[in-house]
Amino acid sequence: MTRRFAVKLLGHSDLTSFKDYNDNSTGTNQKAINLNTDVFTGQFFPDLPKDREIPVAVNAYGPGGRDCHVYAEQIYHPQKNWRLGDKLIPGPGGDERRYADMAEGDFAVISFEGDDEPNGVSILFIGEGYPEDGSLHSVFVDKFGMKPRVDSMRAVDVDTLIDLASEADIAEDHSFYTFIDESDLEDAVLGGGDGLINLRKRRKGKGITREEFEKARKRAERNGQLGEELLDQHFGLLVQSGEIPGYKWVARTDPYGPFDFTINDGDEELRKLDAKSTDGPFENRIHLSLGELVEMANSKVPYDIYRLYSMTEETAKLRISKDSGSFARSILGKVQDLPEGVSIKGISLEPGVMTFGEEQFVDLRTEPDLFGT
Repeated sequence: MTRRFAVKLLGHSDLTSFKDYNDNSTGTNQKAINLNTDVFTGQFFPDLPKDREIPVAVNAYGPGGRDCHVYAEQIYHPQKNWRLGDKLIPGPGGDERRYADMAEGDFAVISFEGDDEPNGVSILFIGEGYPEDGSLHSVFVDKFGMKPRVDSMRAVDVDTLIDLASEADIAEDHSFYTFIDESDLEDAVLGGGDGLINLRKRRKGKGITREEFEKARKRAERNGQLGEELLDQHFGLLVQSGEIPGYKWVARTDPYGPFDFTINDGDEELRKLDAKSTDGPFENRIHLSLGELVEMANSKVPYDIYRLYSMTEETAKLRISKDSGSFARSILGKVQDLPEGVSIKGISLEPGVMTFGEEQFVDLRTEPDLFGT
């Protein structure tokens, strides 16, 4: 997965994307963060056409070291600059004043995931007015010396960011670390070895704190449940439109079963499917349990993988790998000769090793048929 980082010095026109700031300001109706062209398309995505509108889930961390707040946005090019956002951003429920003390001269570290275009965005907001961010804000000012308008966004590598956090001596539970490591954390808490290896290497052996692990685990569980809920609404609409005869949400009553849904015609099962959901990019690793692999390999009806990604409570991107039985059989064939007494719980894989269809977009806010085309 290609992940590109940029440091953005926030000015007045960027901050008006926050509801609290916008309510108390005048002079602009903009509800977006400017993505400077010299960095966003000059360095990161040079082939991105200006008429492209890209829906994304934003994983927002901070200010003040706060945990992830996920919301839906879009990236587009209305005039001279690209922008991220098209609506006011309130604080999440229970923390409505989260962004109230953000001010001009504060920073956003923005991560764009994707190769030819961004398919996921994460942001770490760093506010001078938040005690947990004070030292980090100070080292950013010293390091970058950025100026509004003429020099407000710069590409930066992850090693530089880690060095700055070390220099600032921020707390171990500051969300900076989750922001940097979110994909590997997700892999690690779901049982992936690569995530743990990458984390220990990047953190120089420090590993994951118990609190950080629990937060990441709960987030992964929430993503799994949310993906199923989105698919439940999707299938309900497909039944209404006559595109499928019926379905069952199997995991609602059997959460540890080897598939999540079936497509049915009366009592006859037509397809089985499993939802693999993340609020991160498509490229985040997928985890298949041994039970899922066995069911997939031996199912008498096609077994599909529904990959939901860049997911919020009302939106997601979706790609489907249809009839994955032969893939499962090839994997099981490679692990069946383990020594006696040795078995595996499951596998972790990069989505690119499976065949997925074209991207679809789920938007429960506006699409009457759920899927925008």
